[in-house]
Amino acid sequence: MNARIQAFLETLQTQMAQFQKETQSMMQISTSEVERLISLSCMTSAPMHEILRSLSIAMPSLEKAASIQPELEMTLNEARALSDLAEGTSPVSGPLLERLCAVHQFFDNTTSAYPSLEITRSGNVRYGLGLDLHDGSLAQYLSTLPSICGMTRDAFYDHFFGDMRSPLRDAVEEGQNALALFFEERFILRYDPTLCRKTLQLPEDLANGFKLLALHPTARRQQLEQVSGKRFEATRRDAIRIGMRSLRGFAMMFDTASVQDSLEPSVLSSGSDTDKCLTLADAILSRMHGHLAAHWQNRIETLVRGRGQFEGRDYDETQFLGENAQTRSWREAAFSSEPVTAAPEAPAPIVVETEDAIVLGARRIEPLSPMSPTQKRCFIEAVHGLPTSQLSKAQAVEMPDGWMILCQNMPLLLSEPQNESACSTYFGHKDHALELWIRRLAAQIRGDILLDDTTARSLPLGSLEGQPYRRRWFRTTLSRLQRDPNALPLKAIIRSSQHAVDLYDNYDAHVLRLAYDDFRAIRQQPHRRLNAYNAPPIIQMQMLTALWIADFLNQPAEILVPPLSRTTNARSTEDGHALRWQVTMGTPVYPIACGRVTTCGRLPNIDNAIILEHPGGLYSQYTGLATLSVTPGQPVTAETMLGRCGATLNGPSLCLMLDSPDTPIQTWRDFGHCPVQPQNVLHTLWTRTPLPEMQIF
Repeated sequence: MNARIQAFLETLQTQMAQFQKETQSMMQISTSEVERLISLSCMTSAPMHEILRSLSIAMPSLEKAASIQPELEMTLNEARALSDLAEGTSPVSGPLLERLCAVHQFFDNTTSAYPSLEITRSGNVRYGLGLDLHDGSLAQYLSTLPSICGMTRDAFYDHFFGDMRSPLRDAVEEGQNALALFFEERFILRYDPTLCRKTLQLPEDLANGFKLLALHPTARRQQLEQVSGKRFEATRRDAIRIGMRSLRGFAMMFDTASVQDSLEPSVLSSGSDTDKCLTLADAILSRMHGHLAAHWQNRIETLVRGRGQFEGRDYDETQFLGENAQTRSWREAAFSSEPVTAAPEAPAPIVVETEDAIVLGARRIEPLSPMSPTQKRCFIEAVHGLPTSQLSKAQAVEMPDGWMILCQNMPLLLSEPQNESACSTYFGHKDHALELWIRRLAAQIRGDILLDDTTARSLPLGSLEGQPYRRRWFRTTLSRLQRDPNALPLKAIIRSSQHAVDLYDNYDAHVLRLAYDDFRAIRQQPHRRLNAYNAPPIIQMQMLTALWIADFLNQPAEILVPPLSRTTNARSTEDGHALRWQVTMGTPVYPIACGRVTTCGRLPNIDNAIILEHPGGLYSQYTGLATLSVTPGQPVTAETMLGRCGATLNGPSLCLMLDSPDTPIQTWRDFGHCPVQPQNVLHTLWTRTPLPEMQIF
């Protein structure tokens, strides 16, 4: 400690001498504050308690000087660490501790028992996430569990430990020494031929009792809350040491404690908080493969978004994470009041209008007559329990024995045999009447415009406040365009400042306006992968408008998007005619557009690869895959996962190449004779009809 303080004071003395030479710096900090720091740096021979007391007094001055001179930031971090070590650790507030417990549960295990009992050579029993016999944490854990689980002591020990219930219960009640003696009397000495050494084990019935206890959700949570305090304090010391300020960085350090020891200290001691977070993320993901990498990738994204799940319930702590993750210090968050969570979104009000229709918000949904009374009751209850924003994701899904409407993995309606006959009567014995009816209901629940009463064709449209008849007006206008072929083609004027697009017909008459909520509805269409569409806003408005018009004209169209599930943070480089993304291992890969698998398999020195054939004579090749999820000849859509990224000679990356040959590609050797530059193709729209004329203002 003395050597550390001496080194700190010498560094401060050198930096303050340089600080005094900066005239601009001297103008921003008072003379008294400078003198306070200089006097602190000269206390090399003073007693330790005086140095620490002067350090606490000079801390505000040092923080102000560090805000002016970035070179003082490392010295400020060391001063904070010395001050904290001198004052001792501070208590942790409930909100932050619960937040970290939730993350802890995600990482350490959520589907099976925690690691079984471990017995060291010294006879110490370690259990679960950090419970220890010798430090008393295991005894504390067992003594509090019965009341926490809502069970009597006899019922608790009888349920988990069977024949061992009485001696174990008595040992726990008598205290730490009695519990240690209980375990020592039951140790079994065995020889491990693999490790070539003697080992200690517990009887099988006692070990199984602890495994059963680890599966109990209440017991798991109690264990998390008990051991997370140690982990928090260790993370707190590390955060001070490397100068991590933001709460997002603190939470990531808490999660990645197992890999920080393998990193060079200099890697985490420089750069911004964002750089340090990315370093921690790369350290984790570089050690993972396949589904494990995807799990950690999702968890890291959860830290950034501030959304996750704890014990089956969604939580949203935007006070700690989300937009505040970069600016809010974890020191402030640790001692703040309870987080204010956003009020849950209210479900859309439902009014039963007639036996054949219901009113959902501002929309009338019909026909309901093909439903049985039981189906109708279940359908209304299911729709009534969902927030309005989630209803925009309702879709019709084909099943082996019929159709159903699915929304956020919740079935709203399951078709029955009698629905088919009722639909045939209602729709005039049309072919696929059941499919038509289900698709119509799903489109109305989403809020789309139904273009034709006799088909399931629909267009996505957002709901604007104060315009309850907008959907009806759009439908009337589009019907007029369908009846008048001379009104086409449409022309579009993009109002970039208003995030809107005005559409004009061939007579230069204003037809309608697509607003921001409409673009959001287009992006949420089922069976279209537009979530990772990270083109510039103007390009997005242009392409989404063209996509909407192509759907209106019943023409096949699709936006070509990057093949990764998340591309906003992936760096891309051009390598000849190839485009390479530096992504983490295990990242899901999707096709850039719909198509068919021409060939897939393992290429020499390239690992797994896939070639897809797309409409219009375009072929795409994906190399550097760790796993394959498709087979040759398989048709793929935007939602079909091709596989997961692996590692090549250039590190974890994905390589995309495009080709447009005169003859169909059948083998690996046929690819690459007519290369297409990927940057010239991605974020464009493939369609058989010319794009509408667009002007940008």
